[in-house]
Amino acid sequence: MTPGALKRLGIAFKACPATTCGCGCGGSKAPTPEPRPADLRQWLPSGDQGRVAQIAVREGVRRWDIKSEPSWRFFRPTKGKVGQYLADRAEIWIQTGLSAFDTASTALHELRHHRQHERHEPFDPIAEGEAEAYGQSLARVLQREGLL
Repeated sequence: MTPGALKRLGIAFKACPATTCGCGCGGSKAPTPEPRPADLRQWLPSGDQGRVAQIAVREGVRRWDIKSEPSWRFFRPTKGKVGQYLADRAEIWIQTGLSAFDTASTALHELRHHRQHERHEPFDPIAEGEAEAYGQSLARVLQREGLL
């Protein structure tokens, strides 16, 4: 839904904080990204994780009509977290040591958040559920197609 349509419905719309993201929000100065969370310590992917994440992200970008491919990185295992999307940096973070399916579904879950950010959709429990469902679904499709 567009910002104008939301306004006509009486729904408050918060403009994109990334003022030079190319989204048409009209900004002119890029904000400084927030520091990365301390628990995201970059690390090398385990085994085939890099290949699996690359396939998942590229297929997600193509099939979900995402405008820009975010960068993706891996982090050391952290209690209670397998992935994270940093909107202000357009970065997807994936925990090392996951299986091929879990790597793909995590990358796709976070990629869906990137898509939501591109479309100025709110980050709320509904968006979280959507990201989980779409990530799991496309990961199963990629597995059936023999891409994982």
